[in-house]
Parts: sequence; structure tokens; C-alpha cells
Amino acid sequence: MNIITKNQSAKIVFLNEPKFSEHEADQDFNERREKLVPLMEEFLVKHPLFVDKNISVTFLHTGVSSLVSIIETAEQKLILKIPLSKLNSRLEGVFLTAWERVGVKVPHVLEEGQIGEHFYVLMEYVDSETVSSKYKGKEMART
Repeated sequence: MNIITKNQSAKIVFLNEPKFSEHEADQDFNERREKLVPLMEEFLVKHPLFVDKNISVTFLHTGVSSLVSIIETAEQKLILKIPLSKLNSRLEGVFLTAWERVGVKVPHVLEEGQIGEHFYVLMEYVDSETVSSKYKGKEMART
């Protein structure tokens, strides 16, 4: 789809585009997604984990409040999550780290930071079912 070549030995390939909401109420989030994609490209090109590596980026199409993507190189697969809301957007990494410290199995947070004016969490990719796909409705309350 969209390829950026940093130099002869590395490139970023976007395998799909972010999901845009059709609802009028989400238009601000759609605009933020659109503005974030070029900033993500710049972030990935400069980030020490990805320098001189071929990178594929796949945007996940669940939810509307964050821009979530799988960042994949030959060596690793990570999740980059960028909350689109400006309220409480720094708390997810703190939350995951706190749960991990007390023994709850959550994705390990590699780092938190800022891309443009948005905070991000870069974390390990966990290949498993999501809670919402495993349990439906009242099943979650019983479990």
C-alpha cells in the first residue's frame, strides 16, 4: 500500500489503512487517525528498535478510541497503541505495568512516549483470543 524507503536497506510497508468510523460523532478521531499515520512513519524510521529493518504495519480494525497497529520485523512482533482521546491517554501503560507487577498476565510494556501530541504505548504482541471474543454479554460478568 504505502511504502517509505529510509535508505537502501530498510523500508516500511503499510499492509492496510486505519479503520475510519462512519459516525458523525467520531469525525475528530478520524481526523486524528489520518494525521497520525505520517507521524507513525517518522517514529518507526527513527526508533532504535526498527532502524535498518524492514517493517510491516497492520492496523487493527476493532474499537474507535485508539489507533492500534501490529508492527512486525523479521525478529519481533509488537503492538503500537495510540489513544485518540486526550483524556486519560497516559494511563494504559501505567495500568498494564501495575497489573504485570502483581502477577497478572498482560502484554509487557516496552515503552511509553509521545507521537506528535498523542501518547503511545509500545508493547509485546500476545497471540491469543481477546476477552470479548471468548466471552459474550453476561458470561463476562459470571466469569
